Order: sequence, then structure tokens, then C-alpha cells
Amino acid sequence: MLKNTAENDTSGRCTVKWGVCGCGRVAHDFVTAMHSRSQGGRVIAVGDIPQFQENAAKFAKEKGIFRVYSSFEDVGLDPDVDVVYVAVINSLHYDVASMLLRRKKNVLVEKPCALKSAHVRDLIDLARENDCFLMEGIWMRFFPATKGFIGRLEKRGVDSIGYVTASLGFSGCEIPRILDPKLGGGAMLDMGVYLLHLVCLLFGREEPEELLATAKLTSSGVDESTAVTIRYRNGQILQLFATVSHKPLCDAVVVGKDGNIVRLCSPFWCSTKLESSDGVQEFPLPEIPGMLHPNSEGFIYEINGVEAAILKGEKECHSCPLEDSYFVSQLMDKILEKINACVG
Repeated sequence: MLKNTAENDTSGRCTVKWGVCGCGRVAHDFVTAMHSRSQGGRVIAVGDIPQFQENAAKFAKEKGIFRVYSSFEDVGLDPDVDVVYVAVINSLHYDVASMLLRRKKNVLVEKPCALKSAHVRDLIDLARENDCFLMEGIWMRFFPATKGFIGRLEKRGVDSIGYVTASLGFSGCEIPRILDPKLGGGAMLDMGVYLLHLVCLLFGREEPEELLATAKLTSSGVDESTAVTIRYRNGQILQLFATVSHKPLCDAVVVGKDGNIVRLCSPFWCSTKLESSDGVQEFPLPEIPGMLHPNSEGFIYEINGVEAAILKGEKECHSCPLEDSYFVSQLMDKILEKINACVG
């Protein structure tokens, strides 16, 4: 339960008080989506490292946030904060999230939850030891189009799937962090987690019969492009592709053994459209001005899911279970190991 930190909004509903660690572009869209709602939680505190304080102050002023901290630790020490959204650089996700959990704060940590599975396991254990909510920010799982896509396939059963292909990427080689292995750079760690969560949504936590991976590496040693092939025991084949050198199709397509095709349209990780033999189904997003990234209005679905779970006293969200995040992190470990082996 919330620890005397919930307040009532004008509708009489209990409101969750958020803290935010990191004040970049993704955090901007997250808070913009949250504050566009007529009811629900609000961000009351933000924090960033000292050298980014000017940016943090500007961020807070734009968003109507009155508490600005010069460290992530201070956000975790604020007694009024119920849950913290961790939107720092990939390489700091584990450090910041683990610090907050040790301070008994509920945590929503941006993807990837951590850069290796041992750290994901550690975060899950910390959350359970400290009786805290924890979730990896896989907003894709909350989009109505994703739910519609998975719902259609569940009706037919996983054994009806014959072939799956999915791709994602963008032109990101000019972004320093994307090429820096110390910052969690590379196509798979930065974006490929969506591909692996898609696999988990389709096949659960079933271990593949075979997993192959190959990559083109940059001079810094991170993967510029990675291709993954997965085979399951019933013969289903998945082909996945992630890149930071260009924009591929960015859709997800499932071909049934009977020839039926269901497509989660581009960008599949925040899609608003399904195509199938039954026609096209649209899932329009709410109109929210000022977004910096495509379809960021969809953050609302993830925020609502997290708040609903916390207000019920739940420690994880059913739409994005912790064990799914751990399973995905194990798949990621195996893929990165194979990439390094084939180019080593």
C-alpha cells in the first residue's frame, strides 16, 4: 500500500506521486503524457546529476514540477514520492534502480532493465526483498494495437504460427552513446529488447530449440546491425533484425501455417494499426501536443497500468511480468555472446 503519500484529486480518486530520474527527451514525453490526463498521478520531483542541473531546472519549470534535486539519491529520499521513473542512460539503469529499491521506492525503469541478466535478477530480488513494485518500461506491451495483435494470435494458438519476422532501427550512428559500449550502446541493447519481448509475448518463456545470431560491428565494438534466427520445437521460425544504421520496415509479421498473415504495422513497438486477412484495424492515440518522439502519446497506457497496479498494492504489472524481463535478458545475453563469438 502507499505509505501516507497518496492524495485525492478533484474526482476523489487516489493519486500517485511520481519522481523522475533523468530529464532527457524520453522523460519529457513521459511526463507530458502523464500531465495531459484530467485525473491520475503527477510528477512532484525530478533529479539529475549536478552537471545537468540547468537542464533539470528548465525541465521542471516547463512541467510545473516544484522539487528539483541535484542527485538521483535525493529523489529516492523524498518521503512524498510513491514511485520513481528511471529515464537515465542505459548503463545507469541498474545502479539507479537498485539504489531506489534499497530505499524502498517503487520503480519503473526504462528499457533495458539492465545490461545483463544477472543484474536483472538482482533487481527483481531487491524488489521482492524490499516489498516494492518494479517494472521494466516496455510500453509496447500496453498499446491497444499490441494487445489486439496478441489476442488474435492467442485465439488460434501458438502451434498455428509458422513464421515470424520483425525488424526495427533508425539512423543513430551519429549519436555518441549509441556507439559507446560503456553506455550500453549498439542496436540490440538499445532497441532489440522490443524484438525479444515480442518473442516472449508470442511464445512465452519457452526455451528455443536453436538460436543463431550474426552482426556487423562498429569500430567501437558495438553492433551496428544484428540478425537473429530462432527456431522452436514445433518448427516455428523467427527472424529478427535490429540496426542503428538505417530505418528498416519496422513491422512485425506473423504468418500462420494455414497462410493467414497478421501484421503489427510500423513502428511495431508503438503501433496503432493491425493488418490481416480480415482487413485493417486502427487504434488511434489521444491527441497530446508537444511530443518529441513518434507515438509518445501511448505512454499513457503504460502509466495507467503502473498506477493501477500500485494502487492495488501489487508488486508487478500483469501486462509486463518481471520473469518475462528476466527471460528476455537471458536471451539478450545469449545473442550478444554469439555475436562476440562469431566476430572474435
